[in-house]
Amino acid sequence: MPGSPQGCWVPTDSDPQGLPKIDPASPEMGGRLLHALQTGRLRFPGTTPHGHITITYVGRGESYAVWRIRQDPTDLVARFPLRELSQMPRSFSAEFEALRFVPPEVGTQPVALIPQEDVLGCPCMVTTYIEGAIKMPDQWLASDLASLADVIARLHQSTSRPVGDFSLDLAADCQQTIDWYAAQHPRIIQGTTAELGHRVLQWLTDHARCMETCRRVALVHGDLVATNVVFAGHQPRLIDWEWAEFTDPAKDLALIGGRISADPWYVPMPPAQVDSFIDAYIEASRKYGGTCDEQVPDSRTDLLERRAVWEICERFGSSLAFSLKAQTEKGTLYRDTVARVHHHLSTVLAEDGY
Repeated sequence: MPGSPQGCWVPTDSDPQGLPKIDPASPEMGGRLLHALQTGRLRFPGTTPHGHITITYVGRGESYAVWRIRQDPTDLVARFPLRELSQMPRSFSAEFEALRFVPPEVGTQPVALIPQEDVLGCPCMVTTYIEGAIKMPDQWLASDLASLADVIARLHQSTSRPVGDFSLDLAADCQQTIDWYAAQHPRIIQGTTAELGHRVLQWLTDHARCMETCRRVALVHGDLVATNVVFAGHQPRLIDWEWAEFTDPAKDLALIGGRISADPWYVPMPPAQVDSFIDAYIEASRKYGGTCDEQVPDSRTDLLERRAVWEICERFGSSLAFSLKAQTEKGTLYRDTVARVHHHLSTVLAEDGY
């Protein structure tokens, strides 16, 4: 069951109202955060009121600027949205609520949600800090994948529920994505990309029945790529839950990697390694959920088939997002990633006769 995360900010009569908005990644935001903690206007459970405080800028991702807060004896992360909450790709509060279901052994824990702007001039989400290192895809070992399968199974089994009237149509979802890019960013959906999209849609349509075997849903991370897995020694834990949702557990099994790989996100996994990954997941699922069919309903074949459908759908959708990012980002990372993903995707489709 989800816990009840507690966090508080303490407004006083002297609190400034209407703080001017600033870049959440700027040094000024770090100063505001430090001042609010030092004056007690912002307090978190478990912290020492007059303990030493260190604020460190971690970086910025697609949606958030991230600051690390070390205040004895806690180690926390403050995440500030980089755009208006109404323009965020996923709900700010929904991510925080999803974190309430995450076991501590699996990943980030919720601490406080500060939707108002009167303390820092910007909404803020505070979570636990996960210590460790992120591995590049070519650094992953078979044992790392087995450990990750165990963590994913723990998450899924702790949140598993009957599928009910839930259904999946990834071909329709992919078509909707293509239509959106065609309307909003037509330069991205043209030429070889448009041709590849047609092949992807045909493949997804022909494999739609595979998704009918999903009999239970669970909380999935939703963006389980290598850059969101932190290793402390050999133990992986998951960060950045912006895309968490209740859906088919096979989605997480596809996101981490497979035949369609690219640095720094997707781990290269030939078919035999995918098989071993699924076997480790099934074994761990039985460990955490029991052996009855109601708790672990998926056969190995069902999981492999649905994982393959998710891989095709998610990789193509992500490649469109990467293409959009490549138009504004310096360097060639996103452009190179698109080329690599499209090459692998085209090869996989060709092998299947598409």
